[in-house]
Amino acid sequence: MNVEDQLHVLTLRDFKRSVKHVSYHPNGGLLMASSVDGSVYIYNVSSEEPRLIKRLDSIVPILDSDSNATSKAVWHPGSDVVAIPAPNKRDVAIISRDDWKTVRLLHSGHGGDITDVIWSPNGAYIATSGMDNRVILWDAETQVILCRYSHQDVISLTWHPSANVLSFATGSGTVATHPEFVPQGRSRPFGRVVRFPGILQEEKTNGTTAHADGIEVDDDADSPLDWIEDDDGAGYAEELRGLKRALDSGDSHTNGYPVKRQTVESFTHKHFQPGSTPWRGNRRYLALNFVGFVWTVDQDTHNTITIEFNDEDEHRSTHFTDYYFYDKACLNEVGTLFASDGRGDETPKIFFRPHKSWGTTSEWMATFSPGEEISCVALTSSYAIACTSSGFVKTYTIDGTPVQMYKYSHLPIVTCTAWENYVMVVGNGAIGSDGQAKLQYTIESDWPDQRVQSDVLPLPPNGELKSVFFSEEGDPMLWDSDGVLLTLAHWRVKAQAKWVPLLDSRRLARRVGKQESYWPVAVAGSKLHCIILKGGEQYPFFPRPITNEFDFEVPFHARKAEMEASGGEKLEQKYLLETLLYGQEEDLIQTSDVAADVKAAHKYREAMIDKTLLQLVQIACKNDREEQALSLVGLLHRSTSLEAASKIALYHQKTTLGERINEVRYQAGQH
Repeated sequence: MNVEDQLHVLTLRDFKRSVKHVSYHPNGGLLMASSVDGSVYIYNVSSEEPRLIKRLDSIVPILDSDSNATSKAVWHPGSDVVAIPAPNKRDVAIISRDDWKTVRLLHSGHGGDITDVIWSPNGAYIATSGMDNRVILWDAETQVILCRYSHQDVISLTWHPSANVLSFATGSGTVATHPEFVPQGRSRPFGRVVRFPGILQEEKTNGTTAHADGIEVDDDADSPLDWIEDDDGAGYAEELRGLKRALDSGDSHTNGYPVKRQTVESFTHKHFQPGSTPWRGNRRYLALNFVGFVWTVDQDTHNTITIEFNDEDEHRSTHFTDYYFYDKACLNEVGTLFASDGRGDETPKIFFRPHKSWGTTSEWMATFSPGEEISCVALTSSYAIACTSSGFVKTYTIDGTPVQMYKYSHLPIVTCTAWENYVMVVGNGAIGSDGQAKLQYTIESDWPDQRVQSDVLPLPPNGELKSVFFSEEGDPMLWDSDGVLLTLAHWRVKAQAKWVPLLDSRRLARRVGKQESYWPVAVAGSKLHCIILKGGEQYPFFPRPITNEFDFEVPFHARKAEMEASGGEKLEQKYLLETLLYGQEEDLIQTSDVAADVKAAHKYREAMIDKTLLQLVQIACKNDREEQALSLVGLLHRSTSLEAASKIALYHQKTTLGERINEVRYQAGQH
């Protein structure tokens, strides 16, 4: 029915069963109707006669018409995605209008049927209620549960348009409000609309958004109070608008209302599991590294998990039925460690599955306290590590014996990774002047139990941490949102560690004229092994993509990727890189009992560094830069290299330089 012309009624006649819910697109041009048979009908109602665009079968729960459970579709306020209860009644699917397929899934939240779903006014959060007497706040971007609240018999939710307040109604007829529903430290749920990440935005024309089916949205009509009209002259409309302006601007008082002054909003980094991807449709990667990959498929009542290996001669691929809905995993040569935050009444747990075993029972499981979310897990050759939302770092032996637990000092924990007996944990540190939490990392040795390093991660301004991992040689690696790979030099020496860039993917020559990014898989043999993501893709998907290799290139010189480096620049780049790797090997040899072949490779690298320096000495002599040549000679390691440098100077008739080099040789011989 048209509210302006009540005689104008549109009748929709395509339904096989009764309709339980209807919802409009924010612009009013689309209508979605949920039937009790699990189907959703999508209509274009912007024309004189409604037109059925699409029917989606088995996409929402099958419900009785009088059930308190919901199957309604709810549009994001600023993007063409819909939040809608999944057929299992306990999860929420986020569906893109592009192809009406699921792009995200909010799962493991409710232990009973969902009764309502609603986006926050700015689209940054989702609130859900369920028959388990829980109201849950979700981060819409990451699908992570931020808070769980206990409220009895909630059947309907609504957000305040310009305050951090959620109101709800119960089945017994009670209406209540929950102030400060979004916890402190998080961005507010109202104000400027946040676009849903990863969804292609529509083409804008003259302040409107044009869609393929001819529907337009007025992009200027974004105020939740613009509809108010002061038709009785009481002045309340302007008073409310004044309150909204005060909330947005941070004024302390307006029209008699006390208003909390707005300061810089603080931002904490969300937890993630290195090597994992979010849900896309009904599948996702739980782990992806040099050993192999682990992926899971959502089968509604259970998941199926597959473990595949790069070296199939070493380990056989396997798969199993997962009734615990594991959402995190890490994989190494010893086994696979899984973690689940629990679904319904299930408690959080970790599960270790070895690749090989000589015993009869080698798998093991450990349960955690209800509500204690597992943030991330890591696995060494001897230990399994789990970090929780409570800030605890729990360590088990590879056979399941608990050996250590402590509370991390930088919360919430963001991620963790491990190699041999070293564990690296990353958490939110102090809030910077920009309102963003500084990420603090700590590297500890499980045996002996000691802290090796602790400092701040060097993220780019307003940037994010994308991954942390250890190289195959055992050096910590960092991949940031700028696509820069850094390694932690001298990390085995206390208070001497520093992050050094190994590769800036933005400078790669292959990127010229292309839109692509890179997903790091591993670092081995002075190369980055990664997956190339085309277009706007952010994560790898199925079928399993090919891994590519990129040589390290320390981004020292300010040159563009399309410009070829000169011979001297190439040698300088080589010297910087080889010196960095030489230092890592030197620390390893001095602090560990290494094999003879490692020491031999270290000596060979030393010789290659001297060879590079001698080539630079020769270039300096050709260019009459004798002081630079002498400076380069001071970097040589071997006496035979000093002798070679003297011969180069004499060959170019640099007598004074030759004499100074001989003085260096004499002083080196005295020591």
